[in-house]
Amino acid sequence: MNQIENFFNQHILPLLKTQGFASLITLLVLCILLNLIAKNYILKFIEYIIKKRGFSWGDAFLKHKPFHNLSKIAPALLVYHYAKFQPSYTLIIQSISSAYIVYLFIWVIDDLLDTSLDIYNTYEKSKTKSIKGYLQVVKILVFCFGFIFILSAILNKSPLYFFSSLGAMTAVLLLIFKDTILSLVASVQINANQLIQIGDWIEMPKFSADGDVIDLNLHSVMVQNWDKTITSIPTHKFLDESFKNWRGMSQCGSRRICRSINIDLQSIKILDENLKEKLLKIDYLSDYILDKEKEINESNLKTKVSNKNPLNGRQQTNIGLFRYYLLTYLKNHPQINKNMTLIVRQKSPSEHGIPIQLYFFANTTAWVEYEEIQSNIFDHIFASSQFFDLEFFQSPSGRDFQKI
Repeated sequence: MNQIENFFNQHILPLLKTQGFASLITLLVLCILLNLIAKNYILKFIEYIIKKRGFSWGDAFLKHKPFHNLSKIAPALLVYHYAKFQPSYTLIIQSISSAYIVYLFIWVIDDLLDTSLDIYNTYEKSKTKSIKGYLQVVKILVFCFGFIFILSAILNKSPLYFFSSLGAMTAVLLLIFKDTILSLVASVQINANQLIQIGDWIEMPKFSADGDVIDLNLHSVMVQNWDKTITSIPTHKFLDESFKNWRGMSQCGSRRICRSINIDLQSIKILDENLKEKLLKIDYLSDYILDKEKEINESNLKTKVSNKNPLNGRQQTNIGLFRYYLLTYLKNHPQINKNMTLIVRQKSPSEHGIPIQLYFFANTTAWVEYEEIQSNIFDHIFASSQFFDLEFFQSPSGRDFQKI
């Protein structure tokens, strides 16, 4: 080490101190040597250590290479110190080299931020909480402050001079960075309140978005729609516009089915012996019909109603038995979540008949399975109505008019 220092002091330093071409050539050779040493030895040694040790974050460092720009600082520092040997150009050389060093530091920090994002994305938490927006804010601040320091180096003025000028430019800066400020506020609220997370299924009709959130950054939220198109939505719009997030459905592991079937009013009737005989053969109904019949008879005896007409007392109806059958059928269905709301109810009649609404939850959130369960259940319901002498309402078609 002493031999190298002695060689530098005896042979290199005198050349640098000289005015003219020789000093420039010497400086250029030294810069190239420093750069080659940094690239071929120091950087390769660092890469070797990362690969050898098998660090979990090693791939992120190898991908973004934050040390590569750092290695260029050594030649720049040499040029900066060389300036004092050239009194005529000291100020110019030091200003340019200082600006270049700041420029390199900016990109080193940028690479480190990208590396930290990749490292964070290796953790399970990153799948629900993104820090990309926050890192983008840090990048903006780094570039803004870096630009000020570069200007101060080139113009040979204190950075405080430029910072003091920012007050007068506040209105202009607010106008320029309006969207960034809005997006920053939105990002903070979205992350703090967990309004949106990566992987959420959201619907936002105004932007024709209906799909999974694949990226969440400072300025935009990227949604991959079910047709595989990508929709980009400004982040701050999630505070201004309404949207639907299906995360609750995904977390509970069940998806709601809510559909109505319209019963033709003319097919509704009181239970007669013929229909009763048919329905007693249905396992889900046999015990219920007999128990209900016993209850109704006891009630009619207490109220001493006449049995000359079915309307004089309580009676069972085909639509009531149909509702009970549907409820029991759903309760016994293996693909229905029994721990969530399950209702079969009659809604207000309309010109389309009497709606019977089925409200329940399939025990899956997978789209294909969900549609299969829903279709199979309603296939069975449509086919079962004839056993209750019920007819579904549908608007007449051309074939219906031909029968008239």
